[in-house]
Amino acid sequence: MRDTGYKIETSEGMYYPIMHYEGFKAFKPYIAKDIAAYMDLMATESNRPATYDAGIVITWDEIIAKAVIMEDFVQNYPKSNRVSVVQTELGYAVSRTFYGTDNTPAYDYEDEAVDPALKKAYENVLLEGPGDSRYSANNPEAAVYA
Repeated sequence: MRDTGYKIETSEGMYYPIMHYEGFKAFKPYIAKDIAAYMDLMATESNRPATYDAGIVITWDEIIAKAVIMEDFVQNYPKSNRVSVVQTELGYAVSRTFYGTDNTPAYDYEDEAVDPALKKAYENVLLEGPGDSRYSANNPEAAVYA
């Protein structure tokens, strides 16, 4: 499988193939800009996935940065044949930001408080100014693309 562009990952005793996008970066000079940007985006995701076993395994800053990059892709390449895939991934990133995951919730229901690290990371994005970003408009429903 490695020789055909996949890498093997494991979770909870199961093995499964993951597309190894990093290996395709050599073709970037020969493909359209949207596909090259898609490869970069997906290489980042496959090299450092956001979740593992229903838990967030990267920082909130990284979650937010990935979502912003995905949103930029959707805005910059609305006619790309990869836009629907990126919209789906963006939907997951939005959900992670505003709700977290089963094993890494964004909100502590007992204390009725947002995770302090998430709050700080999101406030940093807002300080930069959301611009025309629906994601950083601080409204999960406004940020849904799919």
